Amino acid sequence: MLGFIRINRKAKSSPPVKYLSPSSRVLHADGVGTFALGHSRIPYTNISGRAITNIETFYTHFSYNATLEWAPTSTLTVRAAVEYPVGTVIPLTTDGTNRDITIAGGGVGFALKTSGLNIPNGAIYYIRTRVICAGGDGQFPRAYNNGASFDGGTIQSFLGATNDGSDYTTTGNQPTSSGKGYGPSAVCSRETVNKSRSFAIFGDSIYRGWSGVSPAEVGALGAGYGFINFAFSGARVQNNTSMVRRRALMAAMGITDVMMNYLVNDLIGSRTVAQIQTDFQTLWTNLKADGIQKIIQATCTPYTTDATSPGTIVTTPTGAFTGGASSFRSQINAWFRSVVGGTNKPALVWEFADTLESSRDSGLWLNPTVNSGDGLHPSATGATTAGNNLITFLQGNGF
Repeated sequence: MLGFIRINRKAKSSPPVKYLSPSSRVLHADGVGTFALGHSRIPYTNISGRAITNIETFYTHFSYNATLEWAPTSTLTVRAAVEYPVGTVIPLTTDGTNRDITIAGGGVGFALKTSGLNIPNGAIYYIRTRVICAGGDGQFPRAYNNGASFDGGTIQSFLGATNDGSDYTTTGNQPTSSGKGYGPSAVCSRETVNKSRSFAIFGDSIYRGWSGVSPAEVGALGAGYGFINFAFSGARVQNNTSMVRRRALMAAMGITDVMMNYLVNDLIGSRTVAQIQTDFQTLWTNLKADGIQKIIQATCTPYTTDATSPGTIVTTPTGAFTGGASSFRSQINAWFRSVVGGTNKPALVWEFADTLESSRDSGLWLNPTVNSGDGLHPSATGATTAGNNLITFLQGNGF
């Protein structure tokens, strides 16, 4: 039985985490539905560089979007299995015998896991999930869209208005229905050869991978570290200073460090420099109180009306993106650099902006190839270029 996991990282000694796939950027449960039963079969590709011998899956009972977290009032009973090769289904348990976990609204479940696997690097495997929803508002979070391509395979999910007792986490062909289903919030492995650090990634669509490439993921994977990506399109630090439930999931998983890239949407939203500084300080303080070891804060890239060289700087709201030190963006970037290493401050500042800007505080992109064409988001080329720079940065700073 499990309710909400309290954040108590200093008393925690989880083994090293190595995430197995970019799908650890998990599909966000950003909506709920009223159903009694759900099944899903989600594909994952092993890109760890070695065979997977053990797997842990984490399930949660909350949803979130760019501005808030919210929780149903129902209770979930979840069981899961790993399928590899296709047709060979191995149940996951909490302790070798207990297959079911119970998660109250807003909660994070104990890990369901198994060992003794041999999933080769590059192989596709599947996580099967059954969820039973009872009591309260009868709702559970949904993220995995039936029939959608995902991490080398196709999602299969099913939603039922009644609980007919069916279970496909042992054997059988996964049923399907239209719409989004319930699945893992994270999948990871704790191999003995893994590095002892791992990242949570926070930010907006740029760190999520708007162009199909997340510079933060390129950096983490290239430096040999696992991650879970919580970045969300449109997100502002203003609305994400607490994130209690996501932080609880991080604590359960044993996440050690954070990469962060909020700011663009706060500036677009007409926040003042002082308000933004207060918001960042609140979030940094909360993360450090959880026991997060290092926060790596990225500087904010430009915003122009297009990607042509030299481009035209966006000037609305007034002062947010104008060139030079008077720009709100430039002021915040300079503030990041000035506070690095302080109490409840980032341990490191990564010069994301310098990597893709024509010169510091110019407000212009380096060249048209590094921007997607909208003047705001890096292109795949730009994100990869920045990610490769982040690899070097991490390796040069003890990671």
